[in-house]
Amino acid sequence: MHAAIDTPLAQATCDPRALRVEGWLYGGDVHEQITAVEIHAAGKLAGLTHFLGHRPDVNTALSLPPAVLTGFQIDARCDAVSPNAPLTLTVHAVLANGTRTGALSARAIQPLAIAPRSRLGLFRRDSRAIQPTVPATHANRIPRWIDPAKHAGAEIGAFKSPIPGIQPYYIDRYAIYDGERALADYFGDVNSLPFRDSSLAYVATCHVLEHAANPVAALWEWARVTRHGGILYLVVPDHRYTFDHTRVLTPPQHMIDDFDRGTTASDRTHIADYLDGLDWRRWDPTATPEHHAATREQLRAAYTAAVAAGEEINIHFHVFSRESLTALLALMNTHPRRPCTLAVVDSAEKFPAERGDGFLLVLRVAKPLRARFAAWRARRRPALLPTARPFVP
Repeated sequence: MHAAIDTPLAQATCDPRALRVEGWLYGGDVHEQITAVEIHAAGKLAGLTHFLGHRPDVNTALSLPPAVLTGFQIDARCDAVSPNAPLTLTVHAVLANGTRTGALSARAIQPLAIAPRSRLGLFRRDSRAIQPTVPATHANRIPRWIDPAKHAGAEIGAFKSPIPGIQPYYIDRYAIYDGERALADYFGDVNSLPFRDSSLAYVATCHVLEHAANPVAALWEWARVTRHGGILYLVVPDHRYTFDHTRVLTPPQHMIDDFDRGTTASDRTHIADYLDGLDWRRWDPTATPEHHAATREQLRAAYTAAVAAGEEINIHFHVFSRESLTALLALMNTHPRRPCTLAVVDSAEKFPAERGDGFLLVLRVAKPLRARFAAWRARRRPALLPTARPFVP
């Protein structure tokens, strides 16, 4: 048997009480006999799943038919751990005859320091630990870091639901989307914004990053137009609460590879993962399975034809969790081509509360001295580039 853990990354600092473990497993001749995949930690069962999902990259690497399911995602929990010692996660398979395999793959992580409970029943806050995340509305988060009344910013892809409490430049690539006019001031793309370097205090997006074929390039572009000390305000769908819940989380290294390859939205490699992996019953609850199958193949033909013609497509290219996106940021901050660094300064789960299907990450942009000096010299220049194209009112 073969198995691997993709996330969490080796030696990553994680909360052992809320671990999302992603990876793949292939059992060879006995693959069809696998009834469960288990995660063990500290010698105890920490979580399991009875379901495997699509992993096209694994099937390609192992020359397996597309119908073979190899991916897993498991919510694990381990309470009895030492905060100062690495915790080893191991993958085990359970067969139909009740046999449990030995460890097929192992991954060492660093448990997050968890503060003890006080006599008043409250957790003491440890400044070294990630602060607790709570549901919240949009309006009470951006002003924590930037005064939107005093500083210019941009929101990408607001469509009909702009983030309340701010007055940004609205940027979109579509004048009309889903038959309705989009809320936008200027044309722009996630990889090409109409602003000069370091000209904005913040860039805000809500359910946009998953539409980026190259999310690393998109994040670097958003950071390019944001000044040193500014923020990127990201609301990203948590795949557990969307029609993407049946897809396997995109490994952070895969998105780094997309950046290194210069992947664009004219890319066919993500079509099968999207169409064959999503939950069509949640995508369109009113349709029949036959209608779902017909729609899937119609979209496959349309996307394939568009890519062949050199056109861009609009799908959920990648699937995220708060942990996987945080792990991606860690890889980006060590990339040799990084133009700056991004630090998580705020986060929330099931955000905003009125939607409950996403999570929030607020990132602080830190730029090198050369970029700061260039921004200071250009501080009196307008934020918009001369080439910015306004939408027709």
